[in-house]
Amino acid sequence: MNPPTKIRVEKTEARCEIRLNNPPINKLDQELLSEITAVLEALRGDDHLKLIVLGSDIEGLFSEGMHVEDRTPEKVGGLMAAFGHLLYKLNEQEAICVCEVDGNCFGSAMELAVYCDMIVASGRSAFGHPGIKAGLFPPVAAAVYPHLIGRNRTIELLITARELTADEARTMGLINRVWPTGEFKRNAQNFFEQLEQYSAISLRLTKKAVEQALYERVPVAIRRAEDIYLNELMRSHDAMEGLKALMEEREPQWKNK
Repeated sequence: MNPPTKIRVEKTEARCEIRLNNPPINKLDQELLSEITAVLEALRGDDHLKLIVLGSDIEGLFSEGMHVEDRTPEKVGGLMAAFGHLLYKLNEQEAICVCEVDGNCFGSAMELAVYCDMIVASGRSAFGHPGIKAGLFPPVAAAVYPHLIGRNRTIELLITARELTADEARTMGLINRVWPTGEFKRNAQNFFEQLEQYSAISLRLTKKAVEQALYERVPVAIRRAEDIYLNELMRSHDAMEGLKALMEEREPQWKNK
């Protein structure tokens, strides 16, 4: 794999940070999308990985999304295929994926952010889909947002090009946490470190149970979640270690298996 030129990657045992670095607007072009996809492919099979953080190296900006010049009929098919492949690889990840947004996050960049498991944002962040102004709609948002915020809110958001503040996006149910801009980096880091305290296999199986429940009727989803709990989680070292440590009033020693 060639060294990436439009993203920066930092990897520890428990965390991989992927930061967009494609000035001036962190445009989601085909090369950048392919670079993220290659990193995600390389992470598969890493049983100790707990957290993937998707962020930006540009101050006050996550991304303005795809550029209008790349949406012409002769270009957009290849770009959408690259975007779809990235989302597929993101969906394959067993580790928790968190998008860190500190600034503008519009169009396809918002689709990418919301497709992660969680979004944390600074108070100065803004979200929205301006595509309707050019006679377009965002396909991923149209498919995913109804599950998060409902049919009517999704339609309103996509056909009005309304720009949301971080607090509005959180109230609507699109993002998880909002912290004041001056405290954002510190609070985000503390949040990531909190997640890293837990067992990798416990985090992964929790995510798996929630994912499987999304499109099932509730009684079926409960049975599936119980099966994961009894036949996967309760057969793991870390579940037994966690229970034992709690009863012995000590810190658990995770083996992430």
